[in-house]
Amino acid sequence: MSRVALHFPRRAKALLYGNLLLSFISGTTWFAMNRWFRVEGEFGPEPSKLEPWLMKIHGASAFIALIGFGYLLASHVHVGWRSKRNRTLGVALVSIFSALAISGYLLYYGSGDEFHYGMGWIHLGFGLAFPCVLAGHVFIGHRRRG
Repeated sequence: MSRVALHFPRRAKALLYGNLLLSFISGTTWFAMNRWFRVEGEFGPEPSKLEPWLMKIHGASAFIALIGFGYLLASHVHVGWRSKRNRTLGVALVSIFSALAISGYLLYYGSGDEFHYGMGWIHLGFGLAFPCVLAGHVFIGHRRRG
């Protein structure tokens, strides 16, 4: 039982990683375009027409990632915790993902330019850290498997 839960199916893993990659690419691309690449409009610089689409893709993939997170909590995290393997990076992943979900919610529903600006940088920081911690968790998990 624990072996199955720690090593989840290849198809589920591919869907999870593909969706996380889509979320990462859409989020970082939106951030770069919003902060550094403006198009010249009738009244001066304005956001690209791609930005709303990138945000919609990012939001949809984040919603799917939350479903994946629930799957992992039910099938992988509790078994991994009991096995006492790779706990540090596992806790870091759960913490970072939770912080991404909370900061994403606050970005969507929060108000005020200063709040939104600061929360955007916090969300970006967690978003950039997530793939690094995930890669470490997977690498150590595969190395210890056997």
